[in-house]
Amino acid sequence: MPIKPNARVNNQKVTLSYAPATQTDHDALEALLPDGNITDVSQLPDTLPSYIHVKPQLKLNGNVILEGYEMALGESLNIDQAVSPVNAASAGYKKHKSTAGDYLALGTVAQSISPLMLQKLQTRMNEVKTILESGDQTAIAALTREDVLGNMHYATMLGYYAQLIGQTKMLQHTSKVHELITGYGTFGSEVRTADRFGLPTGIKAGGIGLDIPVGKTIVADNNNRQNFLNYRMQAGVIASSLEHQTPEQMYNTDPNNPVQGISTMKALALANAQGQKIYTVTHHIQASVTLMLCPKKY
Repeated sequence: MPIKPNARVNNQKVTLSYAPATQTDHDALEALLPDGNITDVSQLPDTLPSYIHVKPQLKLNGNVILEGYEMALGESLNIDQAVSPVNAASAGYKKHKSTAGDYLALGTVAQSISPLMLQKLQTRMNEVKTILESGDQTAIAALTREDVLGNMHYATMLGYYAQLIGQTKMLQHTSKVHELITGYGTFGSEVRTADRFGLPTGIKAGGIGLDIPVGKTIVADNNNRQNFLNYRMQAGVIASSLEHQTPEQMYNTDPNNPVQGISTMKALALANAQGQKIYTVTHHIQASVTLMLCPKKY
């Protein structure tokens, strides 16, 4: 597992994707595509078989910095992410799982979003859009997954952090607290596994998934504990809400068929609107609630 100084990865485009393991696997994928120009997604196969093997590739700004072992499409890959402060006792690992076939942005952001990085990304995405709309098949064929998927997922990741940092900055001022944020996690295209008797037989189209833990250091003026607790609650609501708002902002291009994201806060709002019971778990009743949700089996 590569260890990079924060200055090398902070705000940078880090992606995890999967490439055909051999030329034979590449040819097998090509053979599944229909002849002629593809004009509609319905022309593509709905399942890719697990006999096609791929290798996970970790890229930094489009350059491969680590390549994993050969895997069948649909196999699971463990991802450990951590930000390790200098002289810290623990690196605070966050464990994720990826399915061979995913395309994920792995973001690391510390305290701010670089306007220069956003400007460069916007310029490149506008260039890609122009190429896609040009109809120039040669130029379109020259585009890579990094140009399209990588940039879109990276932009959404930066957008999440930019809004989180901006909104919590205003809240810090009114709450009289100070916070340092380090965020790291995944955002991108997650496939669904087709399986038989628990064994993967291939992958199907899935959806967009976001899993972004945020490491925080919060200090309240005069060590005011109530301000500290109030801020943590309100900042948590903001962080959760942005988990559905940011993808909706990025992918809602058709006002007649809006994309719907989901987060804990949105799920609670939907449940409340439907009149469902919502329980508040406190430390006084935690043991009984845990027992109710996880009964022992004898």
